[in-house]
Amino acid sequence: MRISDISEKGTPKSFMVFHEDPQQLHTGTLTDHCYFIPFAKGTDAFAGREKSSRFELLNGEWDFSYYESIIDMPDDFISCADGKTIPVPSNWQLHGYDRPQYTNVCYPITFDPPFVPDDIPVGVYGRDYIYKPDGLRKILCFEGADSCIYLYINGIFAGYSQVSHHTSEFDIIDMLTSGVNRITAAVLKWCDGTYLEDQDKFRLSGIFRDVYVLSRPEKRLENYRIVSEPDSTMTKGILKFTTEGVPAKLRLYEGERLICEGDVSEGKPFEKTIEDVKLWTAETPFLYCLEIETDEELIGERVGFRKVEITDGIFRINGRHVKLFGVNRHDSYPDTGYYADIERMRKDLTLMKRHNINAVRTSHYPNAPEFYRLCDELGFYVIDEADLESHGCCEVYNDFKWSYENGYNGIALIAKDKQFRDAILDREKLLVTRDVNRPCVVIWSLGNESGYGENLKEGAKLIKSLDSTRPVHYESTHKLDDTSDDVLDMVSEMYTSPDGIRKFLERDDEKRPFVLCEYCHAMGNSPGDLEEYHDVFMESDRLMGGLVWEWADHAVILGHTEDGRIKYGYGGDSGERHNDGNFCMDALCYPDRTPHTGLL
Repeated sequence: MRISDISEKGTPKSFMVFHEDPQQLHTGTLTDHCYFIPFAKGTDAFAGREKSSRFELLNGEWDFSYYESIIDMPDDFISCADGKTIPVPSNWQLHGYDRPQYTNVCYPITFDPPFVPDDIPVGVYGRDYIYKPDGLRKILCFEGADSCIYLYINGIFAGYSQVSHHTSEFDIIDMLTSGVNRITAAVLKWCDGTYLEDQDKFRLSGIFRDVYVLSRPEKRLENYRIVSEPDSTMTKGILKFTTEGVPAKLRLYEGERLICEGDVSEGKPFEKTIEDVKLWTAETPFLYCLEIETDEELIGERVGFRKVEITDGIFRINGRHVKLFGVNRHDSYPDTGYYADIERMRKDLTLMKRHNINAVRTSHYPNAPEFYRLCDELGFYVIDEADLESHGCCEVYNDFKWSYENGYNGIALIAKDKQFRDAILDREKLLVTRDVNRPCVVIWSLGNESGYGENLKEGAKLIKSLDSTRPVHYESTHKLDDTSDDVLDMVSEMYTSPDGIRKFLERDDEKRPFVLCEYCHAMGNSPGDLEEYHDVFMESDRLMGGLVWEWADHAVILGHTEDGRIKYGYGGDSGERHNDGNFCMDALCYPDRTPHTGLL
């Protein structure tokens, strides 16, 4: 829906009508596109994004008002600031508002889709923005807000967006005036998207990723697609580039040496053959530098040449069989919640490298966009996962005694619910559109523990229509109907025993490769069975390997001991009645990333 379709009359609160309508997912937002940061011409487009004059980071202290219920909000809440502040990005539960809640399976709200409780907690964020007219559009970007956001500029409704781990962009130039302007963002704890975000984690809220303004020309590069693969001999590289918006000049460098250059426009795709190409793998993450120059902007992309394919039931990178020795990683830090800056993400990945981990599944949502650039640089095979989990449906489907035969299959209630079809497809499209140019991403994952049904099948078909260069993953074991999963490119299971994996290999009806998307649940004194699993992985090339659950314990800081040590808390320690206890302490690292014995 466009903002022009909405009456400008009414109080700010009167526009908050989209969060229980699965057909109204993004209002007033720009069309989604691949992630990039523009630079001014004549500058270094490969510097950190904060070095770009076209990038204004709005992180820092924002004014903040918290309402325990949306019902209690004043109609004109924008004019009712109470003088309090909160850091952005952060989660408000870690700053004295509301309280953290850890739950694994159950929904944190009563199951009544698409409706959520009337008394939704709301955090209202505000800050001033100084605008000096310079002829450029001003694009306000939120990289992540849980669970949805209503945006106002100078008191005027600017738009709405949901999907917590999704970058929402708003062109706000027409609402700005020269001088001081006011940005207000009302973030709701729950929305209809909450039914699709039932991940095993601490449930936290707020603006938890970076916020910034991009200055861009009216006519600009809107989107582009890079395909960089070796030919069949694995000695030559084929670089393909298509563009949307404006023509561009391309220059590809190997270090300081110009390899090739050319022009590209919407009617004229670019394609070049690169002799003696250096291939990208997790072990040899070689990256070329691609400059994309338009009339007014310069964009830098690091390009890796690699080919992902499944042939004869074997997963291959650049023609060679590869095993995934990976981990599942959440955004989870005891002091910053869902927020991780570049150095924290780099620390995670460096520690993984030191312990022979070569793959990451972004459980269970897309990570911050800069995370993937680090994976490109350091060398990781990434299973990039959509922001989708409806685990709680299995408890809704069952009675208290779980007496139904195959009752866990009730997890697929939303997977076959037509009212959520568009919302699920939206999440699959957002996943691919943003990260499609990243060489580290070798597999797309539809989501996690949502069962299987027609909505997920259509999601897989959509991903394949958007990108034919990567296989599609999903653990499709649990169904309420006979929807075929033949659109998936691999068989994925969780916690299958070594003997169960061997039995898979004996099946005559299955020719796809097999991956353990979760195994070796690293809780307590586990994972003592890693050696046996790794022995099994090496028995057949059809076995892709697996990803340990999980990378780091989830916790919140409760305080400190008398000798200054941090006291961590898990489910229930914040007084929340509904929780899953210490089941979040199940990883290879402690919350501060000190390795467990199991990691060693």
